[in-house]
Amino acid sequence: MRLRKKKWASPLIKEYTGVFVLENAMLEKEIKINQINALEIGAGKGGFIVGMAKKHKNVNFYGIEQNQSAFALCLKKLINEEEQLSNVKIIRSDVNDVIELIKDESIDTIYLNFSDPWPKSRHHKRRLTYPLMLDKYKRILKKEGKIFFKTDNELLFNDSIEYFKEKEWHFINVDYDYQLDKDDVMTEYEEKFRSMGNKIYRLIVSKER
Repeated sequence: MRLRKKKWASPLIKEYTGVFVLENAMLEKEIKINQINALEIGAGKGGFIVGMAKKHKNVNFYGIEQNQSAFALCLKKLINEEEQLSNVKIIRSDVNDVIELIKDESIDTIYLNFSDPWPKSRHHKRRLTYPLMLDKYKRILKKEGKIFFKTDNELLFNDSIEYFKEKEWHFINVDYDYQLDKDDVMTEYEEKFRSMGNKIYRLIVSKER
């Protein structure tokens, strides 16, 4: 569902740039290889990244979201947290532009949550799990780095398994009826899908064994 444009979004983003909001030019200095870094691609309204940052305070979480309204809602969540989170930064940009600026082998974990399935064959190249994207993830992930991929779309899930196989990723877990584990957090979409009785699919892969 397309979010309505928020008139307050742009001034709020400007106000918090340098606090919670990172501009692309800040990325190179911000992400340090000797720290534990996680990247959520498609942070949406922020439920997942905020929840994970509260649960895992030793990890630096970076969220990418292109849609301004969703980005602003994510930012509002961060601002309104009772305990200010110093381990979350969000970037409003296209994922391809952001990845180009991230150092080699600097990310420990990538989260892909309920990405657009792009069901038409001619649009498959836009999928966040498409082989061209997997090459980009391999560059920025540390040797022991992992991808956690969740979706409610079985076709996308099965296609993604084939993409990961093609690029010789190492499979840790393939779950066709994923029940939330204690280290995980539901996204807003996941809460909705689970309330409707939809199955959730999750895949965990690693760059190396």
